[in-house]
Amino acid sequence: MRKTFPLKERVDFMKKLSFLLSAGIPFIESLHFLIQKERTKEKKEYLKDIVLKINSGLSLYKSFNTFPLIMDRPSLRIIKNAEETGSLSKNCQRLAIILEDKLSNQNRLIGALIYPLCIVVFAFALILILLFFVFPKIIPLLQSSGAKLPLSTRVLIFSSVFLKNYWIAIFLGVGMIIILLRLFMFRIIFFIPIFSSLIRFFKLSVFSKEMSLFLESGYSVVEALDFCYVHENNPFYKDGLKKVIDDVKKGTRFSKTLEENPTIFGHDLPQFAHLGEESGGLSKSLLHVSALYDEDIKNIEKKVFALIEPVLMLFLGLIVGFVALSLITPIYSITSSINTTTQ
Repeated sequence: MRKTFPLKERVDFMKKLSFLLSAGIPFIESLHFLIQKERTKEKKEYLKDIVLKINSGLSLYKSFNTFPLIMDRPSLRIIKNAEETGSLSKNCQRLAIILEDKLSNQNRLIGALIYPLCIVVFAFALILILLFFVFPKIIPLLQSSGAKLPLSTRVLIFSSVFLKNYWIAIFLGVGMIIILLRLFMFRIIFFIPIFSSLIRFFKLSVFSKEMSLFLESGYSVVEALDFCYVHENNPFYKDGLKKVIDDVKKGTRFSKTLEENPTIFGHDLPQFAHLGEESGGLSKSLLHVSALYDEDIKNIEKKVFALIEPVLMLFLGLIVGFVALSLITPIYSITSSINTTTQ
């Protein structure tokens, strides 16, 4: 069984639920309405089961804490706090906004990567087809001609023979490289200038929004940091959050400990956190700085993806040109030698 419903389904559920609650409809009646309008049998039965649990006396937190999750763990903690403080409608609206923003960023990134990914897949498919199926048939003809083959043709012949004879070892080697890259990817990517900025802004935007939501829901700074730490999957940021948590527990101001680690938390976040602490509106300051990070993300994405397209087209053009040159040059040499012999 899957661990959570897809993000799109969770966003759709939270948006509808928050709308019904903001309209003054009680929680159970809102769920009944969603069940009636639900088209998929799986989710309809899932929501019916949640209603039964709530009617049997279980809290909202325990009722929704069942797999597959239609709310992630941080959202469930917000719901638990909202249920205890009576701010369910308000917090559901905040969750809906954050989840929708996350889905929007995800869709924008996927949409921007589809075209470059298609070009890369096409280029590698072309190379594999040539090396596995086309060149093995042409190699005997080229080698038997006796003509001196150009370097590009010899490189392709060697690659074709090597790939055909050792494709299993190559496949395993590539797999090991991919595994190693995944293990160290989070640290390697911070040495790539543009992508490091993109990842940093994205992480800080999510962190600022989550902290703002937890603080607005009544949690302390340490509790909010603990939630962010538990659900952080990047070891680089996880280590940074652990240090922040330890320092705050010792009595250091939140903004001060952020300021001591600019590599992870930058310069804007500590400044806005400091302003929020001075004014007593830390959650609002964090929400404001997250909006600034979102703008930075959009600006970088425009530059990156505007650059990726011509680079990939140049890459594909070089591959096609190299292959064409490797095939045409020896064939032209063979044809010329045959013409010379007949004359």
